[in-house]
Amino acid sequence: MNEPEFTKRITGTGVLMSNVDLWENGQKLFKVNLTPNPAVNNTVVEFLDLNNLQSVITANLYDVTGKLVQKVIHSVKATELANTEINLADINSGTYYLRIITDGEAGVTIPLKVQK
Repeated sequence: MNEPEFTKRITGTGVLMSNVDLWENGQKLFKVNLTPNPAVNNTVVEFLDLNNLQSVITANLYDVTGKLVQKVIHSVKATELANTEINLADINSGTYYLRIITDGEAGVTIPLKVQK
C-alpha cells in the first residue's frame, strides 16, 4: 500500500482548542490563535503563516446547525493577515465554529463559545 504524498495534521491546546497548528508533511505551516475563548463581545483571530507560503485564507463563523453566521476573512493572503477581530455583539450565547480554509482546500475548524 502506497503512502499518500500529502498529509495534514492538526494539533491544538486548550479545552476549546484556542491555539491550533496546521501541519503538512511533517512541517508546521500555520499557527492560529483564537482569544479570548470563551468570548463575550469579541474575539481575535491571529493567523501566522510560518513559512511565507502566500496562501489565501478564508474564515467563516457557523452556528451548530452549520448556518453561516458571519464572514470573517474573505480570500486574503496569509502574509497580509495579522489580527482579525470578530465582533460578537449581535451573536447569542452558544457554541459556534470558526472554519478556516487555506487555498480553498486545507482547513481547520475551531469551536468558539460565546457567553453573554
